[in-house]
Amino acid sequence: MWCVPQCMKATMATSGGNTNTKSKNVNVKALVSIQQSDGGLIPNLTNSAIDGIKELVGKTLVLELVSDDLDPKTNSEKKTTKNSVQFVEKKEDVVWYETQFELSKGFGNVGAVIIENEQHQELFLKNIVLYGFPGGPLHFTCNSWIQPNHDAAMKRVFFTHKSYLPSQTPRGLQRLRKEELVLLRGNGEGECKSCDRIYDYDVYNDLGDPDTNIHLKRPVLGGTKQYPYPRRCRTGRKHSDADSLSEKKSSRFYVPRDEVFGEMKQTQFTTSTVSLGLNAIFESLDTILTDPDLGFLSFEDIDTLYKEGFHLPPLKANGLTLLQKVIPKLIKAAKDTQNMLRFDPPEAFKILYYNKNYCVG
Repeated sequence: MWCVPQCMKATMATSGGNTNTKSKNVNVKALVSIQQSDGGLIPNLTNSAIDGIKELVGKTLVLELVSDDLDPKTNSEKKTTKNSVQFVEKKEDVVWYETQFELSKGFGNVGAVIIENEQHQELFLKNIVLYGFPGGPLHFTCNSWIQPNHDAAMKRVFFTHKSYLPSQTPRGLQRLRKEELVLLRGNGEGECKSCDRIYDYDVYNDLGDPDTNIHLKRPVLGGTKQYPYPRRCRTGRKHSDADSLSEKKSSRFYVPRDEVFGEMKQTQFTTSTVSLGLNAIFESLDTILTDPDLGFLSFEDIDTLYKEGFHLPPLKANGLTLLQKVIPKLIKAAKDTQNMLRFDPPEAFKILYYNKNYCVG
């Protein structure tokens, strides 16, 4: 028989204090923090200009507080009026906004916040803090991307830190929690978009590429009684034309939006990939460049390097293909089946080639 040590306690996150407003009206200030993103200079200049205009007319984030009680008259959720946030200050890469709410007598405890993003681009919401309750501030830890209204299928909902068993969930939050769960699970239909938050799973049926060559067809991994795993995130891509059991090959893989690498981590990952690819290329070229029997006997040999490419010894771990994906301008074409290295010709070479073939002296 297993025993639980007495020193261990089961704990549940709390909402941070009493937020009940049954006795009197309460004025609440909501403080919202947004993490700034650097998605590229040109897109940011364009989007910032559009969003700057929207901020001037009061269109940024729209907040709405939800009670954990139902309205006894309508048997629906108790909600406050929708309020737009206003800019307060910017500290380093975090921007702070605020808005005010007046909770009427009998509103009850705040159980959730509904958010709409009326800006042009997605925003990374760090947290929301509500001030003005007798029991102290109420914290909502979000750390999630909020999509613009034109891309969002539903309004975003964030709940307090307090955990509930399904049978003990307050009536005012039951419908919202069920809808959020359905959204996260997905319905198994359609292709997942990069902005989705669907955590649905599928078998590995995209390892091959039968549409390019039927010999590149690969068996499906997982999904059987004997081997139910491994699994991957469901993408919903169309099935291959050559093999109905396989999905079409794609260079982009679906990952739920909040699980995608952050900008700093993505930069580190890309840098490491480039470094590994360069090492693979240099190791393969070392023998060629240091062999005295190899070299360019004429200018036609240099011409051939750009036109036909250069045959390499087998690369380790498909380093050439890896590098070609990362630096497409350095290596114009690379095929791991042929180990062909082809460089993009410099502008001077293109001009000489044009004059040689098309100009009449």
